[in-house]
Amino acid sequence: MTNTEDGFIIKEDSKSLVEVHWLNKTLDWEDCYDIKVVEGERQQYIEIKSYRPTAKKLIKLSGQQWKLARAMGENYQIYRIDNAGTRKPKLVEIQNPSLLYQQGNLSIDSIYLI
Repeated sequence: MTNTEDGFIIKEDSKSLVEVHWLNKTLDWEDCYDIKVVEGERQQYIEIKSYRPTAKKLIKLSGQQWKLARAMGENYQIYRIDNAGTRKPKLVEIQNPSLLYQQGNLSIDSIYLI
């Protein structure tokens, strides 16, 4: 494993197997995702949201984040961390939120019109 400026690379015989890029490692870039994982030709985009135990579990995505989620389909995930800052955090993985929305398994609470 080799550390990089924005993450790390796992190599075998000098060939990259996995690259992990953490956009917000040093600054909050407010981009469409927090982490990009590259495995061969496949790129995964991960948005991370964290919530304290008393917070509502609504996930706020920007318009750009939702556009990327729709465009990337199965390659876009949301990791929701419930009970953040406690000894018992819980990871909830939301795979392909665009498809979940289309299937009626995910709903939208608010919409901002511009």
